[in-house]
Amino acid sequence: MKRIYTHSTTTQDIRNRIAVEARIVRKLIRNGVTNGWEVCVDDGSDDELIRGTQNELMEGVFAVEEAHLYFRKSINCRMVRCCVWLVMGNDGFDVMADYSVHPAFEAEITGPVDAYVDSLIPS
Repeated sequence: MKRIYTHSTTTQDIRNRIAVEARIVRKLIRNGVTNGWEVCVDDGSDDELIRGTQNELMEGVFAVEEAHLYFRKSINCRMVRCCVWLVMGNDGFDVMADYSVHPAFEAEITGPVDAYVDSLIPS
């Protein structure tokens, strides 16, 4: 019988996947903070959005299987709001399931992070 499910489930593979996810999410958060974006986490609960230090944001993301990172920044006197949908538990490299399209957001956040993800993928 042909195996359809291709994800490895050994303990070391899971640790590696989580490490990759963490590197990518941390890069998203750092790029946001470094470029002047306010960053917060929506973990899907009915509570308020999670705001705080980069470590607190990371904890908020990894406490659940999927979360949204919200980014907000004033650009040319207009408030720009963007989002990255994060889904953990797949291959690690695909943790960014979807994200907003805005020129500044792509230049400062998603473009550099996409390039970073490409550099992490083994040849």
